[in-house]
Amino acid sequence: MSQVQHKLSRLIALALVLLAALVPSSALAISLVTVTPGQITNDAATTIQVEGTQFVSGAVVSLNGYGDLSTAFVSKRALTAVVPAGVPAGIYTVTVTNPGGGSASLANGLTVSDPQPAERPLLVVTGYKGTVGTVHFGEEMSIVVTIKNAGQKTARNVQATFGIGDLIPRTTGGLVAVGDVAAGNKATFDQPMTVAYGLWGKSMVSTDMTLTYSDESGAAFSEKFTLVLSLEPPPYYTETPTPSALEQRPQLVISSYKTGQELLQPGSQFTLSLGFTNVGLSDARQIVMILGGGSATGGSAGEGTPSPSGGISGGSGEFTNFAPIGSSNVQSLGDLPAGSTSNVNASLVVNVSTNPGAYPLKISFAYLDENGATFNDDQVITLLVYSLPNVDVSFYRPPDPLLAGQPGSLPLQIVNIGRKSAILGNMRVEAEGASLENAQTLVGILEPGGFFTLDPTVFPEAPGTLELTVTVDYTDDFNQPRSITKHLSVDVMDVPVEPFPPEGGEIPVDGVPSEPETFWQKLWRFVLGLLGLDSAAPSVEPVPGETVPETEPPVIIPGGKG
Repeated sequence: MSQVQHKLSRLIALALVLLAALVPSSALAISLVTVTPGQITNDAATTIQVEGTQFVSGAVVSLNGYGDLSTAFVSKRALTAVVPAGVPAGIYTVTVTNPGGGSASLANGLTVSDPQPAERPLLVVTGYKGTVGTVHFGEEMSIVVTIKNAGQKTARNVQATFGIGDLIPRTTGGLVAVGDVAAGNKATFDQPMTVAYGLWGKSMVSTDMTLTYSDESGAAFSEKFTLVLSLEPPPYYTETPTPSALEQRPQLVISSYKTGQELLQPGSQFTLSLGFTNVGLSDARQIVMILGGGSATGGSAGEGTPSPSGGISGGSGEFTNFAPIGSSNVQSLGDLPAGSTSNVNASLVVNVSTNPGAYPLKISFAYLDENGATFNDDQVITLLVYSLPNVDVSFYRPPDPLLAGQPGSLPLQIVNIGRKSAILGNMRVEAEGASLENAQTLVGILEPGGFFTLDPTVFPEAPGTLELTVTVDYTDDFNQPRSITKHLSVDVMDVPVEPFPPEGGEIPVDGVPSEPETFWQKLWRFVLGLLGLDSAAPSVEPVPGETVPETEPPVIIPGGKG
């Protein structure tokens, strides 16, 4: 090779070195390999990790069509970036750009999706209408409602409850049992109504409807709707229509009810208190209430003369779960003026064969109007029946004497004295003025007559009466948490104190310590020993029934002569 060619090769090599120095190595070698995680939801900010090669501090991660992300440098091979909440759903190309130039992209590197809604039943109203085109004051009609399950799971035990407002529920007492509605299915039901009076000037009437239901796991849901119907006359109607004989009739509606007991159980005797209101335009006369349902016969509505064969029929009512006691199911309530409210009490008993659940009770009102025409109003109320555990909490044997500051055992037991199995939760023992160990455990299923024991260790702090509180948790028939509490008491004694001899003294005799032996007494015993007489130290006579501790034999000082 000639000198010219050699110099030319060196110049070319030098130029390549200079060119490589001017171009950043990161721009030549940067690459992007993976994005973790590769799929996220946009309901919250999410941190992703981008992995590749030749990343430098200050590198930025960006999404095509969205923009740059807040990026943190981890190493030459890793970056982290925060994808904020609200990024539109889609499939994005991820790009990494170094500050000195150079970038790399990964197509379809990140998928952003909207969060999936939780699966549950969801009831919506798809339509409703009245059985008449336009309702009138005092008119009896029905409102027909169609609902749809727009959720993903079956709606169980659907119930529709109608409030009292412009429209007053009839026959059912405002409660309609719809049943189960599968996901995507529809259900149609109707509720008899009476249009209230005193709505002059209104063009619409409304009523509130509440749907209550649960899913397959027992979780409860509730939805409330307002249903509106057109009303005649229109707003600002100046002429006052003359009510017909039917519009002037009395109308009795149950406005409230309650039982004398907080919880009803099979065999419970209770007092049902009812409040009822005459929402009609005329007085109701000779009102008769029929528990379980019934009717009165006589003159028809609008007829002024009752039939001579009229009477009260109350023997065909429903008494499977609730039955009257103390009197029949028919009560005479007298008269009730229009717009007035009255109350009545009835004594009932829950049948011992009734299982836990929600049960309807039909109640009928039979009465006359001012012209002697007979009317019958049927309504339904709902009563809840529970079956609670019947257990006894006590000691299965007399507890051992307890001493203050000393550990002791509490022999506790819980016995199922009911006729059915009981499923119980945790049993725990608590006490003020003492600490306890092993004082809580899970009970489980107890068969009739079965028992479960718990032996906690108690450390009383002071003598006296120690009050114990035993609590047993469980869940009732309507999945509500409840507990059984029992209070027990035990006596705590003080620790006995034994007398100790004073320093340098002898063991006490009858609680009185002996005096220490003097020098002259010891000298006298020495003289007695020289004379051959008894020179032993004075002994303490034992108290009858007590054991004298063994002591070393006394040292006999040798006597004198003989």
